[in-house]
Amino acid sequence: MRFSIIIPTYNAEKFITRGVKSVLKQTFDDFELIVVDDGSKDRTLERLKSINDERLVVISQANKGVSIARNTGISNAHGEFVCFLDADDEYLPNHLEHLAGLITENPSKEFFATRFCVSLRTDSNNIIMPATTGDVKYYEDAVQEMLRNTEMIWTGCVCIKREMFEKYGMFEPGVKLGEDTDMWKRVYVHSGIVYSDTVTVQRNRDGSEATKYYARSYVADPLNRMPMFLSDDTILDNIKESLKTEYELTKLQVVRSYLVDGKKKEAKQRISQVDKNRISKKRLMVTYFCFCIPSAIIRLCLNIKNRGMYEGGYTCQK
Repeated sequence: MRFSIIIPTYNAEKFITRGVKSVLKQTFDDFELIVVDDGSKDRTLERLKSINDERLVVISQANKGVSIARNTGISNAHGEFVCFLDADDEYLPNHLEHLAGLITENPSKEFFATRFCVSLRTDSNNIIMPATTGDVKYYEDAVQEMLRNTEMIWTGCVCIKREMFEKYGMFEPGVKLGEDTDMWKRVYVHSGIVYSDTVTVQRNRDGSEATKYYARSYVADPLNRMPMFLSDDTILDNIKESLKTEYELTKLQVVRSYLVDGKKKEAKQRISQVDKNRISKKRLMVTYFCFCIPSAIIRLCLNIKNRGMYEGGYTCQK
């Protein structure tokens, strides 16, 4: 089997070499590495040109966004399986070897993922290593499983059979929030996922990124995928039920986004549209409680929670 690893990059001169070298140091060496420079204005291309390895392919294009950059990589990929890595992150040396083992053991499957650890990069030992079991499981209803484990799929840990892009399309251009979530959902509602609870990727974040506020979405289904999923006869009924529950939870998250921004009128309007029979009592109670406190306190609590997620931890072995 052969892998195609795709790294989209934009103004990444500070860390692109680190990410690329983490791929080139893989213990499994049957791969090509495609770096798509999306119109960088710094010395990213200069850094890439200094790396002499026949497995590295560099494609330069005008700035079009991460979705189109990834799609460019897919269109130029020759491997049977495609993997992704963000320019500032790293593969652990055994990532591809571990994926190759998963594929060999599950020859009929098409979508795979592993776990990641988190590095704050403020301290060489400040790396968050999650508790893992090393178990490998196939989840036919990946949607249901991700209702329990929201970080189950992250793009840097994903491996997908290349022909799946021909079946279900590529990354949606112009989407700035959740373009990868949308992509993978279109796949795993049909294919399920083989998931390994083994860390093989390091996600690098500095202290400020770990606590900053990310863009919030005020649309539960921005690409109008739900009608498409529910009318698709190739998706199993139990998976459609999981999709319905996920949709209601996303609508509740939209309510919470409004509350975080102090827009209680909009939040009140949106919560009336949520099917509360699909929401746990605990989630509902927390949400209703947030109506009673100032948005500044909500933001403070979120900041403390986010910071706590990225403090302490264990060294990620390389």
